[in-house]
Amino acid sequence: MDSNVEGVEQAVSTGTLPGRDQVDSLVAASLQRNRTCQDGDVADYIPVLARADPDLFGVCVVGVDGGVHVAGDADVEFSIQSISKAFVYALMPGTTADEQWAAVQSGLSAFAGRDLALDNEVYRSEAATNTRNRAIARLLESYGRIGRDPLAVVDVYTKQCSLRVSARDLAIMGATLADGGVNPVTGKRVVSAEVCRDTLAVLAANGLYERSGEWLFEIGLPGKSGVSGGLLTVSPGKAGIGAFSPRLDPAGNSVRGQQATAYLSRVLGLNIFASQAHAPPLLLDRPHGVVPLLMGELGQPQCFQQWRHVHPEPPTVSLAEPVPATHGIVLAATPGLHRSGGGFLAFVGGAQGHPIALGHQPRVQVLDGAELVQQLGGPHFADNGRRIRGFVPVHDVVRRARGSGELPGIVYGASGHG
Repeated sequence: MDSNVEGVEQAVSTGTLPGRDQVDSLVAASLQRNRTCQDGDVADYIPVLARADPDLFGVCVVGVDGGVHVAGDADVEFSIQSISKAFVYALMPGTTADEQWAAVQSGLSAFAGRDLALDNEVYRSEAATNTRNRAIARLLESYGRIGRDPLAVVDVYTKQCSLRVSARDLAIMGATLADGGVNPVTGKRVVSAEVCRDTLAVLAANGLYERSGEWLFEIGLPGKSGVSGGLLTVSPGKAGIGAFSPRLDPAGNSVRGQQATAYLSRVLGLNIFASQAHAPPLLLDRPHGVVPLLMGELGQPQCFQQWRHVHPEPPTVSLAEPVPATHGIVLAATPGLHRSGGGFLAFVGGAQGHPIALGHQPRVQVLDGAELVQQLGGPHFADNGRRIRGFVPVHDVVRRARGSGELPGIVYGASGHG
């Protein structure tokens, strides 16, 4: 497939998703842009799947913060099919067929955050027609690769493929992998972070059948598809994407699901290989901690990217949301400014003792390192115990400054609109 979505530039990873309203809008747009696509056909070699409604289409994004963003038929259930392999790989089944099935069903349910049910109609339909899988199991047994009854193994596999999920479920399951094994909706740990890392590496190499290499090259994310029309995509540390549309390409991957995911990968800046073609972001280390120096494209809500045009006048910016603080400074370090000796952009907030209001347009200054230290007053540097790599969305800084206590209440974010 071609990931170059017409009229949509590739955003660069911000370290987290933008604000809820913006993600809601982009998920809805991913559906509307591709709803009329009629390419592909439903799977016809499994009788039940051949009866699927080809016009069903749902998309869901779940962030590692637990935020859920849905559009279309995101709650319509379908059989998980081959997507189940990703999660079974991450689990440790029992020794008998019954124990294995119980472990698979409970394990996948933990990933989804709810009890997943077996679709008996799909199970019976597949069990009656999966002669190729049974033959492969016998062949593997002959090479010593299966140490138990091969037909029992195939039966467990057929059942796991018949579990009913929705695009919402897939997104939650993907977000669990994205969040190092902790389900962001239930807050429960399902598997270890190391298991998630290994699982995502396998998905990156093998997730979309013979299109896996093309998918990784074009989309830049681990993913897994299933012949019922489901598509799971994982953005490590950020989100899971679930899509459902039964129309498949010749490789067995959802056509509209791929298109919607390609769009979201671009507009949300999820491609793990996309980066600025310039020097890396700058960090200012002080004895009191690290100040996050924000980067982003002025005019893109809630995020600063590189400001390439520094002359003749500084840009006009305004706050994305009111900040109940007495003083605020937003920092944006750009390689262009740094090389030219300009230093750091500082967006200085309202007067001492007054909150910074919604839409307030703070004055813009260009400071060198010494001026920056003087402006912030030394002890007010953020002390969050970690180096922030990449660039940090403004809304994330504001949230942490308000709620978590990590930031001392003087370093705040604003969003560019000009």
